[in-house]
Amino acid sequence: MGDQGVPLLRSKLMVPPLTGALVERPRLRAPLDAGAPVTLLCAPAGWGKTVLLSWWLRTGGPGCGAAWLALEPGDDGRFWAYLRAAVEAADVPEPGTVPADVFLARLADALRARPGPVVVVVDDFHHVRDPGILHGLEFLLRHATPQLRLVVGTRVEPALPLHRWRLSGELAELRTPELSFTSAETGELLARHGLPLPASQLGAVQARTEGWPAGVQLVALAAAGTTTAAGTTTAAGTTTAGGPLDPTCLLDPTCLPDPSGLPMADDYLAGEVLADQPAEIREVLRDTSVVERLCPGLVDALCGRADGSRLLGQLARSGLVRPAEPSWYRSHRMFAEVFRAELAREAPDRKARLHRLAAAWFEDHELPADAVRHALAGRDWAHATRVFDAHWPAVVQYGHPAGERLGSPPPVDELGPDLALACAADLLAVFDLDGA
Repeated sequence: MGDQGVPLLRSKLMVPPLTGALVERPRLRAPLDAGAPVTLLCAPAGWGKTVLLSWWLRTGGPGCGAAWLALEPGDDGRFWAYLRAAVEAADVPEPGTVPADVFLARLADALRARPGPVVVVVDDFHHVRDPGILHGLEFLLRHATPQLRLVVGTRVEPALPLHRWRLSGELAELRTPELSFTSAETGELLARHGLPLPASQLGAVQARTEGWPAGVQLVALAAAGTTTAAGTTTAAGTTTAGGPLDPTCLLDPTCLPDPSGLPMADDYLAGEVLADQPAEIREVLRDTSVVERLCPGLVDALCGRADGSRLLGQLARSGLVRPAEPSWYRSHRMFAEVFRAELAREAPDRKARLHRLAAAWFEDHELPADAVRHALAGRDWAHATRVFDAHWPAVVQYGHPAGERLGSPPPVDELGPDLALACAADLLAVFDLDGA
């Protein structure tokens, strides 16, 4: 029984089973086996944290006693009861039903008295909201190491003294760069779903999903039942007419019957990836999706804030943006696509205004090619023409791809020679030679 007579769910103390579509990743075993007092797996939903940890424990794991605890919203009040049950299952003597501070002291002593270490895996740690739990775990680690190892899976970086453990060499970390699928792992998961791909198509899927395991899974699920212009897709990845399926098309809004893109990706992003993020983070990700790279000043300009540097640091630590070049970041490609589709569907005027704000910022910071692209996407024809006329040698960047085109072409009655040249330069940047 848990606190106040509420039964504890034993399912939360059981290592999850492995599925048939499992992609084993032995390259990630070494950081888990290293034996650091604290191991942190921090990434948004869909990066395979739970699968990796359950695979690790079920295939030999740490070679010592191990306890598993999966958290859910509202578990703060019973956290210590669950932890007590978890370590008891790992043959650590139960400290008894006592106040939290006494419990922690007795548990630390019991752990230190063990002949060997015990690993406590706490999954979905982002559900912890009580600062007292964080202080209690820090106390345990301070007094029970090296007999206690804590392995944490979380979507949001916890408010634990990570910097101190990092400096002392007591912290091992796996974040989105390490947890992302390699091209070979992407190919293996698709093959397990009946979609073996040649290298050219596999490279395109890898580029669009950027190794996001859930994104690769979405490709496979869409390929199992999506109808495209070429015909009806079968589970084997072929179509009834029009030849073999290109799975990259399944994530391209222009290839789908539903112009909003891939509905499953939209639902998963809203229901899982962003569910634990504060409202301000979701709003920043949506508003900055109109640009392909971010810096603090651009975040401030688009979002009307003055703390872009802090926000970008928070987004980077949570794995929602990644470094692109010195002082710049970028969002995950699939996340940005979903947000742009949402803006176009629900707030087209806001999307145009954000592009115009971006154009003004890029012009002010002497980045005329970006300014022209966003002025065109914001349908500010006068601004696009003015910047092009003043900076055309820097704007014509054929051979330096700028990504996908951001907006639709101007109406014919708006096209003068200068605006036509600006549009042609924009099309050259995305290698649309016929359009240019």
